Order: sequence, then structure tokens, then C-alpha cells
Amino acid sequence: MSAHGAQSEKPEAPLAGLPPGLARQALASALTGIFEAPLAPPQGHAVLHPNGFAKVPVAQSADASKRLFLHVWLRDGEDSHIHNHRWDFTSTVLCGALRNTVVQVGPDGDGPLYTVVRHRPVEGGFRFDRSGGRPVRISSRRTVVHAERVEYAMDALTLHRVQASYGTMTLVVRGAPWRDWADVLLEAPVVSGERPMMPLAQGEREQHLRRALEMLR
Repeated sequence: MSAHGAQSEKPEAPLAGLPPGLARQALASALTGIFEAPLAPPQGHAVLHPNGFAKVPVAQSADASKRLFLHVWLRDGEDSHIHNHRWDFTSTVLCGALRNTVVQVGPDGDGPLYTVVRHRPVEGGFRFDRSGGRPVRISSRRTVVHAERVEYAMDALTLHRVQASYGTMTLVVRGAPWRDWADVLLEAPVVSGERPMMPLAQGEREQHLRRALEMLR
């Protein structure tokens, strides 16, 4: 397994083709619950992600090929694990800053030995599946700092780890999933099974959406 993909500091269009006006419309619709074309109500619920941020579904396209999320870091910290995704995405930093470390794995790597585990979404959380997981080591690392109003893009197979400062907010435009799992690299032994995600209180969800809306005005 290898990491690949590209990041861009200067996108051709804001929010990966989602104009700021449409982003404002999406955030306002998420607050009121009233959606108009080309936006549709999002799937899923706002949750507290294990990696330290609030994950708030905002809106999606009518055909669900694009989904918009708001991520808000609730503490200074780093992702629990190196991971990739089930979908390509573009992320715009509304405020704060994050450090994105992209890694590659291979037989010539050094450092700790990791086990590749499959991460699958389930109702109310996610599931780790370590059956067939193989050991790997990191062969290269590259860190990029993304500050306010920087946009970057990443494909689904890129392995990375994010470190963000408290209060950092990003708008994430996700493409449609093209597989039903993501890869996670774990150092410690892990037991296969389901893990829950805690729901985000309605008042906190609305607070984050209002703050993001202010950032775009």
C-alpha cells in the first residue's frame, strides 16, 4: 500500500467549485432547515469525532455526489492515527491553522511498525477490522501548514495525520465514496469491533454553524 495524491495552496476556484455565496447559503440552510436547489438536506448527525473535532453535516448536492461538512477543533491536538479516506475531498480553512503531514509506507521505511486496519462506518459510529492487516513502516513524511483561507485537496488513498489548533474551523467538500472502508495505521494492538461516536448537542451545533457563517461574511 502506498500513499499518493496532491495538495494545492492555490485552487482554481473557491471551495472546490462551491462559491462563497453558495457556502453561506448552505450554512444558513443548515441553521433554518430550509434548503433550496442546488442544495439538499445533509445525511447523518453532528458528532464529536474521536480525533478531537466536532463534525457537522451542512448540506449536499441533490444527487449526493458532493457533501459539505463543517469541522471544528475543540482542543489543540493531533489525529489519533494516520489514516486515509473513502472519498476524495477539498478542505478550506475558515479560521485557525492546521498541520497536515502526508506519509508514504514501504519496505524501506523506518521507525515504529504499524498494522494496517480497515475502518468502516456503522450506524452511530465506526468499526475496526484488523483481519488480514499487514505490518508497514513509514518511508517518507511531508508536512504542510494550512492557515486561514487556504484550500487544499487530497485524494482518498493519501495517508496523512492532521494537527490543529483549538478553534480551527474547516469546510470540507467530500466526493462520493468509491469504497466502503478507509485505512488506519495502528501501533498498538487493537481488537476488531464497533466504536460509538458521541452526538453533538443541538445548541453547540448551531453555535458552530453561526460562527462559520460569520467567517464567510
